[in-house]
Amino acid sequence: MFNEIEQILLLAGLDSTDAEISPLTGGVSSETFSARLGSESFVVKQALEQLNVTEEWRADRRRVVAEGQALEWFHSLTPEYVPRPIAVVEQFYALVLPMATPPSPDLRRVLLDSPHDFKAEWASTLGTILRTWHLADPSPATGTALDDVLRLTDLRITPFYRDMAHRWPEHRATIETLIDELLSVKTAVVHGDFTPKNILCKPDGTLWIIDTEVSHIGNPVIDTASMLAHLILKSVLYSSELDVASALVSARATFLSGLPAPSVPPSLGAHVGLFMGVRLAGRAQVPYMSPGSHQIAEEVARALLEGARLEEVGAQWRI
Repeated sequence: MFNEIEQILLLAGLDSTDAEISPLTGGVSSETFSARLGSESFVVKQALEQLNVTEEWRADRRRVVAEGQALEWFHSLTPEYVPRPIAVVEQFYALVLPMATPPSPDLRRVLLDSPHDFKAEWASTLGTILRTWHLADPSPATGTALDDVLRLTDLRITPFYRDMAHRWPEHRATIETLIDELLSVKTAVVHGDFTPKNILCKPDGTLWIIDTEVSHIGNPVIDTASMLAHLILKSVLYSSELDVASALVSARATFLSGLPAPSVPPSLGAHVGLFMGVRLAGRAQVPYMSPGSHQIAEEVARALLEGARLEEVGAQWRI
């Protein structure tokens, strides 16, 4: 395997002589390696056809092309927050990136392992980043790998939305409407997986956003809903720790406050409920909820799918 990584580095224009290569953990859609070349370090990602989950979940490995194009796109809009890819090596379905300065834990790990280290300004920063992305004219991406719905279908609509319509059939009609929205609205290049696990918290306090393989020209609500679902789950998790819970409620409000109308459509709450459902009862369940927290979170998710507003569920469940 390491010989193949060396070949990828060479094809990316890097000197792999004496490269120190190590596997990285954490993702389900790719095999990922670190490669130290002298004083520089890089990340090599190889897309998997069968994602690393217990259920069957397949996706076209050529999605690395779109991932590379998306990183270039978002880097051009917010260069301080998105790494510019070194190369896409299509014959190995690989992407080569600069590595963030260690330690750079992802925001998921910060929220779970050391929630008091969460910085209030990050919520504002993330909202500003999304605003910039969602208001940018997507027309230059027309005709590129970002201009298709294959990855959206393979990685979100089928395994998340349609799967939850099967698992929670009482919400099928609502979920089908949400699917129609995602397929019909194409107003921005969206990240598609804008979640804490894809946000690196660098040692200097700045953020880096990565993992753009679901990016496409589509509906901005997918980014807003993805992030809010995780923040609400953490609010439920920490409901008994008032200082952390209060910080998370404030973070949600700050995050939302700067977003434009396309990012916060009337259907936002239902999309949030869907993503919460996926993390509680679907293909990508989170491992950290206690039985009591799980029950509350599921009640919130179902209420949102039934039409409750975000502020209503926040007040009712005090999250």
